[in-house]
Amino acid sequence: MQLWQQMQLSSPGTAAYNDAAEQLRSGNSRDGGTGSPDCKYLVSISYRGVGNRILAAAAAFLYAVLTDRVVLIDPSNEMGVLFCEPFPGTTWLLPPDFPLTSYTNFSIDTPESYGNMLKKKVISAASTTTQQLPAFAYLHLDNHLTDEDKMFFCDEDQRVLRDIRWLVMRTDSYIVPGLFLTTGFQQELDMLFPEPDTVFHHLGRYLFHPNNHVWGLVTRYHDAYLAAAHQRVGIQIRVFDGSESPEVLEQITTCTQRESLLPEVLTAGIEPSAVPPTPAGKSTAVLVTSLKAWYYDKIKSMYWEHATATGEAVGVHQPSHEEYQQFGTKSHDAKAWAEIYLLSLTDAAGRRSGTWRRASVA
Repeated sequence: MQLWQQMQLSSPGTAAYNDAAEQLRSGNSRDGGTGSPDCKYLVSISYRGVGNRILAAAAAFLYAVLTDRVVLIDPSNEMGVLFCEPFPGTTWLLPPDFPLTSYTNFSIDTPESYGNMLKKKVISAASTTTQQLPAFAYLHLDNHLTDEDKMFFCDEDQRVLRDIRWLVMRTDSYIVPGLFLTTGFQQELDMLFPEPDTVFHHLGRYLFHPNNHVWGLVTRYHDAYLAAAHQRVGIQIRVFDGSESPEVLEQITTCTQRESLLPEVLTAGIEPSAVPPTPAGKSTAVLVTSLKAWYYDKIKSMYWEHATATGEAVGVHQPSHEEYQQFGTKSHDAKAWAEIYLLSLTDAAGRRSGTWRRASVA
């Protein structure tokens, strides 16, 4: 409730936001103004794939909660289209008249980045005297961040950032583990999330809800291919070089069978009649999400051409196979978001991206 009230008081269109935007437009650091002195903002830049954008927005939201800021999401790259607004009666989308018109082009070389300002001694985390703070700071937390950029995760630097009214963050990854290592955040994080590995589960359920078009993609596919199965297993496969690898396929099938996510198949020469019967009608639906169709075809053929050791029926399904990542394509992003949501509806899921991982889905 406190968070929702803060959004109501400080979101775009309010007096507090207009005052903060005018202060940013003037280039001055925070002054008395007419808005709330407690109204501070974090802008999250949206880029890369849908999954990266979701992870970045979730991490930015949590950081905003920990630092008493209002998070504003860059609406570009479909972020203002693919998702419903999470806060009734207000918005978390950055308005089009935001004073920093070139914010989406901020990079590791931006002079206002926190790392560069530290390097050039524009500001100092070690200062014990009052220092003039900038109107905003850019947080470059991309995968190419410098040692100075990494100082974001230090307590002394968080004390400096706390007093800068506007922060603009760029990240393509999930920085939440770094927040848990920041001493000043640990107590509140421990209270909010007694089980740290559930952080994204809770944030995702709270923040990310498909728009009507994507929800239609989800419900139609789920009802047609997954709903009737006794068990639903999700397999997300990402091979970054785009190859069709028999080794990766072997890793997937071996792990899913070893972890009892999927049944083993009978080898040639063993008759299905020799298999102990399973409960009548037991079936498993496998949802494969991948840019490639090759892995889906192989897994589907395996369970079509061979009986299972348990006697259960296994159906294998893949909603789409776009072949390559298509940045900025609306239909591609909608399918990707629908498949992410469909994976969340499975009973158990495994992910292959560099290494194979099993994850339970609640």
